[in-house]
Amino acid sequence: MDVTHDTLVAFAKSGGLFYFIAFSIGVVIYTFWPSNRKKFDRAKHAILEGEDGPEEERPSVEEQAAPEDRSCL
Repeated sequence: MDVTHDTLVAFAKSGGLFYFIAFSIGVVIYTFWPSNRKKFDRAKHAILEGEDGPEEERPSVEEQAAPEDRSCL
């Protein structure tokens, strides 16, 4: 059997397709696996914890990093 460039390209394309399909199925199974539900619920609510208020009430990045001594300018 003579291995040509076209043969390798066809093998890589079909192998990559099957790899992508298998990886996608694995991600879907992992996502909906019953034992992962608690972990995902915790992550879903973790983004909201520790919020004191809207963004406008917090000091901006410039206000936090502004040096008090500007003698070097």
